[in-house]
Amino acid sequence: MGLGGPMKNHGEKPTTSARLAQNGAACAALLLPGDDWVRRRVETISFVDRRLVRRHVSIDFEVPEIRKGASEGSGLVPISIIDKWPPLLNFDLRSRSDLPLPLLTTKENACMDEALLLAIAERLKGADSDLPNQVHRLTHREQGEAVDAFDRIAEYLRCVDSCQGTRDRLLSLADTLCGSSILWVPTDEPVGQRTIVKFAYDAPSEVLREAGSERAIAALTGRRHRWYTLPHLGHGGSYHLEVHVPDVVTVKAADLLVPGHEEGGGAGEVETPDWAEDAHTRTVDRVAHLYMGRRRRELGFGFLVLHTSIARTGALWSAWATSVVVTLLLGFYWHWAEKIVAVNSAAITTLLLVPTVLGYLVVRPNEHPLTREHLAVSRILVLVSGALPILAALVLVAAGGTPAAGAVDYWWRDLAIAGAIITILLSVNLCFASSTKPSEVE
Repeated sequence: MGLGGPMKNHGEKPTTSARLAQNGAACAALLLPGDDWVRRRVETISFVDRRLVRRHVSIDFEVPEIRKGASEGSGLVPISIIDKWPPLLNFDLRSRSDLPLPLLTTKENACMDEALLLAIAERLKGADSDLPNQVHRLTHREQGEAVDAFDRIAEYLRCVDSCQGTRDRLLSLADTLCGSSILWVPTDEPVGQRTIVKFAYDAPSEVLREAGSERAIAALTGRRHRWYTLPHLGHGGSYHLEVHVPDVVTVKAADLLVPGHEEGGGAGEVETPDWAEDAHTRTVDRVAHLYMGRRRRELGFGFLVLHTSIARTGALWSAWATSVVVTLLLGFYWHWAEKIVAVNSAAITTLLLVPTVLGYLVVRPNEHPLTREHLAVSRILVLVSGALPILAALVLVAAGGTPAAGAVDYWWRDLAIAGAIITILLSVNLCFASSTKPSEVE
């Protein structure tokens, strides 16, 4: 079968399959370099809970003129990209009048995606005759098989020298569709009229897991780095993103990460796309902003990394102050060991009172989950600090009713040193949380 041959029927109703395929193929030009029908994309991300966010997207575009050949009344245009798996939660698609819009089924969506890719491939000369079969595998199969299909498509297109812009766009779109689908929306407005489509869905809020020393530094400073995929960057039109975090945390910085490519197609330095250098990020208290102009870009797909820390540092100050008290107390016991052992029972009672005070700092009911997440390391340090007086009391008990100072003083010295180390670590945590100002990155 050639690239322009009839599409096989893979289980849908023939009339529906043919109509959707015709509509998908007619929209191929809308995703090619040079097209400029999308004007603006606005997205807002807000937290639902610690691991879930709600994403609201609004896309302002001019109703495009679909090339001849589309079946009358189809009215579906490719507006954005959505994940195939995991399925989107609470997905809501609406028109500018806030009326609900229908969503294609998985098979219908795959049919249109396939037709669009094949229509783009038709513009290339010298493409392999097996390309349509691989496009079908990519759009209709599970991600593992889709990735294999993409590898074959990429291999076929390496031999194509004509229309480099079209070839690169086809590769970029095929790569994206390995784990995603095009969001097709119906529109009945006349060609050239400005309109808006809105949609919203729930998505996971992923915490970036560093390795080695970076992970230790992030834990020690109380920072958390969350990353969000940006599938709605698109390939044209301006893009404005706002991320709102709960009032218990504050945004310190925001960074745009864009998958680069190896210079020369092989091993070497990763080159950042030129369009990514025009991105502007800004943070203000609990809001992070990302703005990109209308400069042409690759079929946009990137990541926003959000750096957050605790907003209210009262708990950190209390933890630090308590650790200082524990360290001073243990240092006092070590220095005055001869006199302390003479009042054995009173010394034990004093040591056991400290963990009671620490319990208030560690266990707080009705606390926001993000607060617990950002304070996790500091509270572990507080727990260890609270265990030091208990160990000091146990040493005194184990030494007997009338112990000699030499039997306990070196133990108390080591515990005091441990307390000092914990105090230093809590000081670092507190400094990063309270003195670092929200930064602006451009």
